[in-house]
Amino acid sequence: MPKQILALSLSFLAAVAFAADSEQKPNFNVSLKGEFEHFRRLIVNVTADASAAGKTLKLKDGDNTLGKIKLAAVDGRVAARMVLPLPAAGKNYGVLNATLDGDSAGTLKLPDFQALRQQALRDAPILFKPCVFTGSNFPRCDFEQLSLVEDLVGEYSLQVTFYDAAYNEVKSADRPGRYGAIVTVNPQNGAPFKRFITLYRQPEQFNWWRGKLPVTAEFPKEFGVSLEAAKAQAQAVSDYFKGRLSDGVNRQETAILLAGLSETAPGTTKVPQRESASERDRRWWFDLRAKTGNVTHRYLEFLPRDYDKDPQKRWPLVLFLHGSGERGDDLEKVKIHGPPKLASKGKDYPFILIAPQCPDGVWWLTADLNHLLDEVSAKFRVDPERIYVTGLSMGGFGTWQLAMQYPQRFAAIAPICGGGDADDVERIKHLPVWIFHGAKDSAVPVKFSEDMEAALKKAGGNVKLTIYPEANHDSWTKTYDSDEFYTWLLQQKRSP
Repeated sequence: MPKQILALSLSFLAAVAFAADSEQKPNFNVSLKGEFEHFRRLIVNVTADASAAGKTLKLKDGDNTLGKIKLAAVDGRVAARMVLPLPAAGKNYGVLNATLDGDSAGTLKLPDFQALRQQALRDAPILFKPCVFTGSNFPRCDFEQLSLVEDLVGEYSLQVTFYDAAYNEVKSADRPGRYGAIVTVNPQNGAPFKRFITLYRQPEQFNWWRGKLPVTAEFPKEFGVSLEAAKAQAQAVSDYFKGRLSDGVNRQETAILLAGLSETAPGTTKVPQRESASERDRRWWFDLRAKTGNVTHRYLEFLPRDYDKDPQKRWPLVLFLHGSGERGDDLEKVKIHGPPKLASKGKDYPFILIAPQCPDGVWWLTADLNHLLDEVSAKFRVDPERIYVTGLSMGGFGTWQLAMQYPQRFAAIAPICGGGDADDVERIKHLPVWIFHGAKDSAVPVKFSEDMEAALKKAGGNVKLTIYPEANHDSWTKTYDSDEFYTWLLQQKRSP
């Protein structure tokens, strides 16, 4: 599982497809499947056996007939495509009923079209033209695909507030460097929502095509391009990257990169992953969102049964970070694996268990998790000397990264089938670390954990690694089922 920390947008040029829940009448063997194509029409594909040929199929929403078609057989099989209108504004279809010459032929259950449409709007890319700019005037912004957004929601308005690198609200970009734009989208139909976009003001105007941009590129061997060929074609390689940068000024990713580079101190030889351009950007945005009241935490909490028995007692706290499959806005998904799964089934842990949920499409953010720990430490009687973090897969990566960003906060960590920045382990050499991985892991190579163990041992760290010889990616079930694991964890206390 490679480390990806990007805000991704789903293009809704593609149709939103779904599998139909159909009840088929045996003598016709009718199958109905549908899709909302480009959010402009409903397409229903019909298949049936030859006995349905010559019959008229009707699709009805309650008493309203949406469409009808006479079925014909081709090569002994009936297939048809029906083009139907979308639901009225703000409405959804119920279960569609199909009939063949008046006889029931099945049903088609459609998803919530309004929910799909709202999600597509939230995922629709917003562009500043450009995100990388010169001068004191901020660029204008709008949705990248205006006509499709108008199809989704009709009229809308955008309200934009700009901030400088020091989190001050500003009306103009008076100095070069990082800026942020909070864009509030106000649809005519639906609830407002916000987007957070990084901008960068160049010190001076620059023509990419006139500037010299020497690039030495060593392509992956799978491309079939030798280093010698890349050097011989250096001008072509440079022109390619100049073209990409020239086009990229309209993209937030270019602004994030340039802002991060401009904030890197001269003379720096190498920055750790936690100080990469993307991580700096994510932390900057968290701080701004916190200052502007745009931070909320979604998490599960499990308290020991005896928590209220002694109002003076302080308890250990375990922070559990789930994997990528449990992201979203449904907290029930957090109970699929690990300690939350066991706690939800009645296991009484002798510690406070906090299990946050990461939003869709993003990676664990260390600043957000640190803020959450502050919040729950104020809410519950937490022993600050016995705070632990553990996680699986994406949560294993998050465990390493959180510990290296805030190395003095934890008493011990237990990353499972994850990986981290081996060049940065000096920061956590004081921490007890127990790593777990499956030898046959096909999602996250076991070498990721082996490299972290080796780096920590070289730095003089307190680390041990358990590799399950027959385990694939699931190296967490056995770990979290083990009493030995919790005994070890709770024995650790934060170093003074």
